[in-house]
Amino acid sequence: MTKVEHQNVTVLSDHGLRTLDAHWRAANYLAAGQIYLMANPLLTEPLLPEHTKPRLLGHWGTGAPLPGSPSSTPTSTG
Repeated sequence: MTKVEHQNVTVLSDHGLRTLDAHWRAANYLAAGQIYLMANPLLTEPLLPEHTKPRLLGHWGTGAPLPGSPSSTPTSTG
C-alpha cells in the first residue's frame, strides 16, 4: 500500500483491491450459506429446494459488515 502524506489517505494497489474483494465475496458467501443452506454448500450439484433450510435461522453477525456500518469503517491508528 502507498501512503499519500498530503491527503492522509492509504491507497490499495490493484492486487490488494482484488484480494480484498475476493475475501469480501467469500465472507458473504459463507454467511449466506450458514443462514440459507442445509446441504450442498460447495454447490457440487445443481442447487435444489431440498438443499435450503425450511426455516431460516442464523446470525448476520458472523458475516462481513455492511458498507458504512461502524464495524466496516476503518479506524485511524495515529
